Order: sequence, then structure tokens, then C-alpha cells
Amino acid sequence: MIPIFEQGNGRGLGLGLDTFEARFEDICKEHLKHKRAKSFAFIFYDFTDNALRKILKDGGVFTQLDRLSGKDLSIFYLHGSHRQTAEEFNKTFLQAVGLADTISLPCGGFLSVIR
Repeated sequence: MIPIFEQGNGRGLGLGLDTFEARFEDICKEHLKHKRAKSFAFIFYDFTDNALRKILKDGGVFTQLDRLSGKDLSIFYLHGSHRQTAEEFNKTFLQAVGLADTISLPCGGFLSVIR
């Protein structure tokens, strides 16, 4: 699990949204090179979906996903509470993975790069 943090004015501890956008390709290459992943996934969700927000706020859910994904899958997700940041993230990365016009939220976006 790779959290993209959002705190305050879009800044966080660790990998911020701006940093992630600039480093996304390098992060994927690093994970492939060091055999940390064979494929990549994004969790996209709508902040108005209260049930899903509650599930995603449960740290145990992310721990289980991290264990299940192992070295086969790196999962990126936005850890934040501002709707505008989530909408920006969703728009940017749904376009990056070619799903912007074909899906509705919540969803998972997958990029398979098995080598």
C-alpha cells in the first residue's frame, strides 16, 4: 500500500500529491526492479460515499490489503479529507490509466506491467 498524503493545504508527511505526480513512473520502475510488485492499482473513491469512507478510514483494511497484495501488487491510494484534493487526484490518475471516460466512482484502476 502506497499512501499519497494530503494534510492542510494539500501537503503531508511523506509522499504528497504533487510529489507523487512527478515521481509516479519512477516509483513503478523501482517497484518492478526490486521485485516489490508486478502490477499496480489505484483506489478511487467518491467522498460522498459515507460507507466506503468509513471502511477506508479503518487502518485494519489497509493492513489486510497490503498483506494480500504481497509482492504482486502495489496499491496507491489518497489519504486525505478534502474533497477538492480527491477530485483532482481522481481526475489526474483516471486519465493516466485511461479510465476517465469509462467508469464511475468508487472503483479500482489497474495497470498491469508484469515482467
